[in-house]
Amino acid sequence: MTNEGDGSPSDPRWESLRPLMEERFAGFLKQLTEGFQANLFLTNDEDVQALNAKFRGKDAPTNVLAFPTPSEFQAALGLGDVVLSYDRLAQESSVQEKSLADHATHLMLHGLLHLLGHDHGHEDEAAQMEEIERMILAGLGIPDPYDGGVVA
Repeated sequence: MTNEGDGSPSDPRWESLRPLMEERFAGFLKQLTEGFQANLFLTNDEDVQALNAKFRGKDAPTNVLAFPTPSEFQAALGLGDVVLSYDRLAQESSVQEKSLADHATHLMLHGLLHLLGHDHGHEDEAAQMEEIERMILAGLGIPDPYDGGVVA
């Protein structure tokens, strides 16, 4: 669930949060997709910007990226990859006065929901996706991430 074969995040600032993020990611997978797998990459703005430029044509960092498994591999058990940027999440959690762990958990879930086909391109889709996020996060005791503004 991390970038390197030894289980370490590609950015060492994630190290203290890694066990919690891995536990929650595994829990979300079990809750939402019994039997499926996905990858979680814990990295930084530099890596996310490179991925965003290469695969989305946007030469800028962002908080979370989700890369679904291509449709020609739908028989595979892997849903795809979720990538989180420590820099972006730390900055946002500070501005939004949220804990980094809660904000990272929310955006990890947000990315996983994208892998499952959810989107927020239209108002009705956004409302449905946000409701799923609120419900799951509330089960962890995490306050409504949308209370007070746009998050993702």
